Amino acid sequence: AHRATHAFAEKQDEPELALASRVALAAPAGAGYCLVLGAGRGALAYGLAQQTDMQVIVVDPDPGRVAAAREALDDAGVYGDGVSVMRADYDALPFGPYFANVVVSATADGGSASPAAAEVYRVLRPYGGLAYVGGDDASRADLTTWLGKAGITPSDDEWDVADGVYWTHSRPALPGAGEWSHQYGSANNTACSEDELLRGDVDVLWFGRPGPRPMPDRGPRNPAPLSTDGRLFVQGNRVFFGMDAYNGAVLWSFQAPHIRRSNMPRASSNQTAADDYLYLAAGPHCYGINAQTGA
Repeated sequence: AHRATHAFAEKQDEPELALASRVALAAPAGAGYCLVLGAGRGALAYGLAQQTDMQVIVVDPDPGRVAAAREALDDAGVYGDGVSVMRADYDALPFGPYFANVVVSATADGGSASPAAAEVYRVLRPYGGLAYVGGDDASRADLTTWLGKAGITPSDDEWDVADGVYWTHSRPALPGAGEWSHQYGSANNTACSEDELLRGDVDVLWFGRPGPRPMPDRGPRNPAPLSTDGRLFVQGNRVFFGMDAYNGAVLWSFQAPHIRRSNMPRASSNQTAADDYLYLAAGPHCYGINAQTGA
């Protein structure tokens, strides 16, 4: 705590720390990934790491700023744990699409050094991913022009002008995206997600947890994973996971030694998903589990 206070206690860090607090209040996710475009002094990334459970990834094209931010965040005791800093060009971000729950930039002012609006939107997660971009010197007119280059028209309620000018946008679901809310697709067992987006070959969007270790053998024919509202619900061997369907972040998990279901060809599943809850049958009870928090 002493190192952290010393590292970002200067007056010139106050604007970045204040911005971090505003973004943390607006952030939709308790877990996931926050992409910060522009290293600044490192205080913005530090504040976000302290006030959220997201992994904070800072990108900046300038080697000097990258080195300085790494050193400051290391002095604060958060580098390599909750925060990482990498050098990359804004217009060619080395990330797959839709991975970021939050994208923050205090360098977007429409100038040549700004990230491209199309690239910001490419990496922003649907179903509520938050874009919080602008700056102390930005203007609403410049940002509107900047967004127009990507075919984006901001609405009047998407502006934060309390301290600087920032476009605050919550990305909706992808048009035509489907869902899988029951064992066989939907309540009428169509075995169809009604997704209109996927065509031809597909690529891996992410890989990682929960992995095979907590999963039962496939032979007993266990309940299928479900997906609604951009989340993925996975039933393991008496353990349950709520995950971000776009980046694989584990939002919550819990052990349930008394809950097990198998033999799907001859029995029904014990779970179904709505946008806000996972419903889980166990004996005479039905549990409603908050889809975002696991409560």
